[in-house]
Amino acid sequence: MTTNSPSATSQGQQLLADAQLMLAHGNFEAASGLLLRARAEKDTMLAAHALIEQHGLTGSFRNIFGLNCTISSADDIFGFFAGHASSSNPLRDYLADGWRTLAELMTVMERVGQPLVQSQHFLEFASGHGRFTRHLPICWGRTR
Repeated sequence: MTTNSPSATSQGQQLLADAQLMLAHGNFEAASGLLLRARAEKDTMLAAHALIEQHGLTGSFRNIFGLNCTISSADDIFGFFAGHASSSNPLRDYLADGWRTLAELMTVMERVGQPLVQSQHFLEFASGHGRFTRHLPICWGRTR
């Protein structure tokens, strides 16, 4: 008999707990595999992602983008991607959308003769949790 009680541990939660144990014992390779599986589960996606990013494990977006790719659970824009039927990888889609926004802004700024890479100051209004803002330091050669 199976139960759906609130105290039942989901597969993602078990993977996350096992991965945390592996991290505590310094077994980063085993933890990485478990966390990648936990990241594929809806209920543990962000927690697993945060640990992957924190430790720079296999599958880390920080290793690809060269910047902090931790995502807040309170980020409404990430919530949009996570809940959208067309998003098969909400983490990737969220981070790529921030990068795309930066590319579009850079194009617009160049067209008006004010290249973003030459700007000394930049104010982003309503920056939220950093979907776009996290990518800005790349313009000035600063990352991580």
